[in-house]
Amino acid sequence: MVKVIRNFIPTEILNLFRRYVKIRQLTNSYHELKDNAIIEYGSLDFYNDPLTTVIHMQYVLPKVENTISLSLAPTYNYTRVYTNPAICKPHWDRDACEISVSVKLWSTPDDAKWPLVAVEHETKTAFSTVLNDGDGLIYNGVLDNHWRDAMPEEQYDQAQAFF
Repeated sequence: MVKVIRNFIPTEILNLFRRYVKIRQLTNSYHELKDNAIIEYGSLDFYNDPLTTVIHMQYVLPKVENTISLSLAPTYNYTRVYTNPAICKPHWDRDACEISVSVKLWSTPDDAKWPLVAVEHETKTAFSTVLNDGDGLIYNGVLDNHWRDAMPEEQYDQAQAFF
């Protein structure tokens, strides 16, 4: 199952989230992820951040449950700020990410296109999806191989929720 939801996060919540993440960046209150098994060239992230958790519970959870017609148990979330030339290597997620949602918050430049590729495990169909600000992609993080090639833009911010 791979599904794109346009305008996944309401504009007013998206704008609040953007301001919050920028403040976190300016105050250096984030975790800097260096190269690891999945991400190359680093990124900044906020793991289970309180505001992200509220948005996860208030907006993301009910929308995902309604979209896929399942009752879900949230596991964790994070917000990630990728900077050029970040690469997210092909991978499968841990068991806590059975249902994964990636939401584009914003990018620099505003119209940056950095496709998220997910291969649906049952049909072996590859979906290469460009998300606009506020759009979300739902996929099975445990079974659907997924990745992003080298980022061609300056910065790309996303939030992820896992169930």
